[in-house]
Amino acid sequence: MTCPGKLPLLELEVEGAQALRIARSLDCLTIFLAPPSVPVYEERVRSWLTEDDATLATRRQIAAEQLAAAKGSGVFDQVGGWMGYRCSSAKRVWPTF
Repeated sequence: MTCPGKLPLLELEVEGAQALRIARSLDCLTIFLAPPSVPVYEERVRSWLTEDDATLATRRQIAAEQLAAAKGSGVFDQVGGWMGYRCSSAKRVWPTF
């Protein structure tokens, strides 16, 4: 559903963004907010002290798969900028943001 004058924000994984693009039901900008690297992602998650080693390994594997899929899928208008992404960057990609 769309509302005139409102911009929806959807949090999707790669598969969800692919489905959105295939359906072409919305004219949208897709941005994959990615960590600088998988090791940096692991370091950040480890610093939260909320995950045991097995869960951390699973999260690392999922992150690596999602990042590789995002970079190679052609689904996203932009890939990168995790945690440091700014509205000014979005405005360069999508002037009406």
